[in-house]
Amino acid sequence: MTRSVYLAGASKTATRCAVLLGLLLGGLVATTLPVLGVQSVTLSWNPVTSANVAGYNVYDGSASGNYTNVTSVGNVTNATISGLTEGVTYYFAITTLSASGLESAYSSEISYTVPTAVPGIQVTPGSIGFGTVLAGTSVTNRFVVQNTGTGTLSGSASVSAPFSVVSGGSYSLGAGQTQAVVVVFSPLTANQYTQSVSFSVSGGTGMNVTVSGSATNVSSGTVPSLPFVVTKTITANTTNLVTLQFTTNLTSPNWQTLGVLAGSTTLSFTNLPAVFLRGVCNNLTGSVTLTWPPSADPTVMGYIVFSGTTSQVYNNAVTVGNVTTATLSNLTVGRTYYFKVMAYNSKLALSLALSEISATPQLPGFSLTLTGP
Repeated sequence: MTRSVYLAGASKTATRCAVLLGLLLGGLVATTLPVLGVQSVTLSWNPVTSANVAGYNVYDGSASGNYTNVTSVGNVTNATISGLTEGVTYYFAITTLSASGLESAYSSEISYTVPTAVPGIQVTPGSIGFGTVLAGTSVTNRFVVQNTGTGTLSGSASVSAPFSVVSGGSYSLGAGQTQAVVVVFSPLTANQYTQSVSFSVSGGTGMNVTVSGSATNVSSGTVPSLPFVVTKTITANTTNLVTLQFTTNLTSPNWQTLGVLAGSTTLSFTNLPAVFLRGVCNNLTGSVTLTWPPSADPTVMGYIVFSGTTSQVYNNAVTVGNVTTATLSNLTVGRTYYFKVMAYNSKLALSLALSEISATPQLPGFSLTLTGP
């Protein structure tokens, strides 16, 4: 193939006006690629030091020397090529363009193989102990499953009686995403119980975590002469887990754990005398809502919020789309977080960051509400 060469004194077929320096996966936007779900690669090259250079073309294809796509990137020295297929090897070369449309020969060629996405599973905590509860009651707790790899993590959670999964039992998570899996402990008789919660991974290896608990009956000396059943729905005004405890004596209280509730739970007390209830909330998490002025650039596709617990060190990135506000949740109450916001366009190029701001999430006191007959 004969191509016109623009630089003065260069032959029409042999002179290479641009030389590729390297191939960097994700480049400046590597932290956002799993969030955006894009397979891409960023190229960089040496600039051609001529005032007549108007821009560059990036050529790529799936066979060496056979380029089926071309992207004009302007007078810059890097470009992000998106829409690549996992497992395929791509070949790249660069040419320069003059203001009159003349184009140089190809640069030297480099290749890159797009890695295959491999999801990873992490479940926290590694085990849950429900403590001692009353036989015939039901109490809840939750695990959090996260995709720590790439691609999509699909699977389900299951456990044997007297435990059961009541929420979040099936999951399909992108890279970095999490989901709560709520488990209920519903012992009918007094005994010690231990089971494994199985978290499966479609096409891969899952993992197991342990749940345990014990059930007890009310001692005969406290049972009234006539049996009775009282059912109450207990609701906490917080999304954090609340440990529910009871005692029959406030003068010399002996607080015993009924279980852990997430939001609300319904308990049925059989042959139980008058009791006093309280909730204990530990490891509180809160949220921070951020707002920022919109970018004046019409090519902006959305924004990325970077956060961390040290100034200028950001270990989390959340893509929020083309909006000017975002709420970040599951932040530790009382800890200071630092935030920066950057805009991105259709080529995944990032803007300059807005000034760093800091915030400390707070959580007001919570209360318990009982409803029922």
